[in-house]
Amino acid sequence: MEMFDRRIRRVFISGTHQFIWDRSIIEHLFSPAMVARAARPEPEDILATPISEIGTTTAKVGDERMRLREAAALLKVEPGQCLVFNGKVVTPWDIVMKPWKESKLKIRNNR
Repeated sequence: MEMFDRRIRRVFISGTHQFIWDRSIIEHLFSPAMVARAARPEPEDILATPISEIGTTTAKVGDERMRLREAAALLKVEPGQCLVFNGKVVTPWDIVMKPWKESKLKIRNNR
């Protein structure tokens, strides 16, 4: 619950580019197996589930010279994906929403 309280979407596994994200946790908690465990007469504490039981995702590694179009194409392939550049995490929010909220996003029609 700490992730949700702090609005943290991804938690990286130390020393790797592997991460779990809020949606993978929700999918796990509401999977048929976990719902069955919670429905037992004496249910287990499903929030005590080790992270190792939750599927991880591997972040894409970006290059600082990568163009925004290339970065966006990599992120579009898999929901929840992010890029790692020199230890910094870049998400679709950073590429689209952050510049839009700061009135810095310009969209051109290339037709």
